[in-house]
Amino acid sequence: DALLADVTSSEKPAAPAPAPAPAAAEQDAAPAAAPSAADAAAAFLASQGLADEKKEGAASKKKKKKKGKSDKKDADKPAGPVSARGRMVAARLKAQQEEQARLDAEAAEEEARIAAEEAAEEARLKAIEDEKERKRQAKQDKVARQKAEGTYKTKKEKEKERLAKERLEAMVAAGMISADKLE
Repeated sequence: DALLADVTSSEKPAAPAPAPAPAAAEQDAAPAAAPSAADAAAAFLASQGLADEKKEGAASKKKKKKKGKSDKKDADKPAGPVSARGRMVAARLKAQQEEQARLDAEAAEEEARIAAEEAAEEARLKAIEDEKERKRQAKQDKVARQKAEGTYKTKKEKEKERLAKERLEAMVAAGMISADKLE
């Protein structure tokens, strides 16, 4: 508040001067206003801890250097002393960036783990399917071989043959047919 009062009081003229000539009054007011604005800006920067304490009014009037290649390397470094609040903000920002990097790494690791599990499950299911296909093909080959040999019988044919054999045995047991004729 004291700084603000100093700045506002320095911007207002102390007392109105008698105006003998309008041109003379403008020349006196212009140089007085420029240093007070520069002083106010310097005071503000100093209160924030961003201005060098060594530099004063005369030093701020020096020409600025043209930016070259060497300035690009130093662009990440702070220009002067940083306030405690600035350091705190920078530390918080760095911590947030590190936390985000850690979370991104964990997410990528989790995605890789899930992808590996899915690939393993897919390989297991493919192996099961391949085994089923192999067994089905073996059964088809066996049936085709038996048909070629003439020994293939369906379930219904096997049942008929079993019933006929049981009837024949029953006839032999009853004495209707002799066992010698069967051979």
